[in-house]
Amino acid sequence: MEPSEEEIGETDTANPKVGRRTFLKYGGAAAVGAVASAAAYYFGYRPNPAVTPTASPTLTPTTTITPENPVVGEYGDKLDPEIIRRVEILGTNGLNDNERKLLDLLYQIKSKEKTLETRGIDSSYLGNNLIGLSVQDGTVSKESARALDFMSIHIDDSPVESSFMNYSLNQDSFDALTKIVSREDVGKVSPDLVFEAARMKDIRENQEVLDLVFGLYPGRKKLFDGILKEGIPDKRRQCTRLEAITWIYMDGGRSQVETWLNKPNPEEFLAYAWRKTKISEKYHSRRWDTFEEVTDRLTTPQFVVRYMNDNFTYSYTLGEPELFRGAEEVFRIKECACYDHSIFAASCLKKNGYDAKGLKVQFKQRLDMFTGHVVCIYTDPESKSFYTIDVWGKKDNIYGPFNKIEYAAGYSSHGYGLRSYVLYGVDSSYRWRYILLNDTK
Repeated sequence: MEPSEEEIGETDTANPKVGRRTFLKYGGAAAVGAVASAAAYYFGYRPNPAVTPTASPTLTPTTTITPENPVVGEYGDKLDPEIIRRVEILGTNGLNDNERKLLDLLYQIKSKEKTLETRGIDSSYLGNNLIGLSVQDGTVSKESARALDFMSIHIDDSPVESSFMNYSLNQDSFDALTKIVSREDVGKVSPDLVFEAARMKDIRENQEVLDLVFGLYPGRKKLFDGILKEGIPDKRRQCTRLEAITWIYMDGGRSQVETWLNKPNPEEFLAYAWRKTKISEKYHSRRWDTFEEVTDRLTTPQFVVRYMNDNFTYSYTLGEPELFRGAEEVFRIKECACYDHSIFAASCLKKNGYDAKGLKVQFKQRLDMFTGHVVCIYTDPESKSFYTIDVWGKKDNIYGPFNKIEYAAGYSSHGYGLRSYVLYGVDSSYRWRYILLNDTK
């Protein structure tokens, strides 16, 4: 049974427990301040009317005194007019401590504008993000207040503030971050490594592993910077190859890590970590038990393909309904058809920030019992070209680049002619739900 056609559009995936740019409630971005109601206070004096026996009552005009908005009064000459306009509502009923912290931090950002720009930080972008997310969140939490304090303390002397807006941290991660930034060697590593170390339980809870990755970074800066840029850094759930390094270390120590990092193909250590380490147990350890944890780990098309080829098998039953399984069910059964492989791949990629969909093609020529095929199609974030993940030939592979969707559809017909193609979106429950585009040749 195929999904019904609905209005073109996309539905966001479900919010993860810890995800980039959702950090306010966990204290990651440090933007706080509840939005006050828009009502203003008005105070006035209305005297009793003076009445004489020969005159009608005369009313004295009411005088209304509007107190000055403290945002305008205290910060009007400290912040840009655009910033004042956006935060003025906070002062409608006065400012609480956390709202004042937000304004003070905005002022610090403004006063350090030139310094921040020399470090490649756009001060107006940083300030506007703080405001936008504080209004969106609409809550004040201990964690977010603490994060404001952290930003205020470290905006001058810490190398990590440039990445602060890209990360979300739960309470444990935030506590780890405040300790990690006090390390003497924190200035020798990438800010992204600092934050990933705080986010990853395997690193933040193991001092030996933390010392390892900080110690390895200076001598392998290019390799580590490439690792930290994997996938879409500001949208992915974690840094997967950094996790793989920790698994190898916990399995065989520093020498084992250096052996694998010295391999000509740096991708080999990921395969080793997943297939050979005791922590992974050939995908049978608890680290591979849950859909959420596994899909958090599959942050790139290459990681998705590696996992599916190691764990999925192709199976098709004639007459079974197409496009009806969700990605979580596919994850559980792992023995399924092309449309099942595709929903799992598209769900992993969309969860980690990619524009990924399902592409169903109809053949002009029948192939035995098959009249069509389904692949995952995604857009490369840098080149904007299209690629497909396709289980044709019983193994998943990546094909592309394609300049147009119709070219990808033609290739996905595998020589049997393209009659038509349809694009399916992925909804918040990781299922095919609606048609995005129907193009008939």
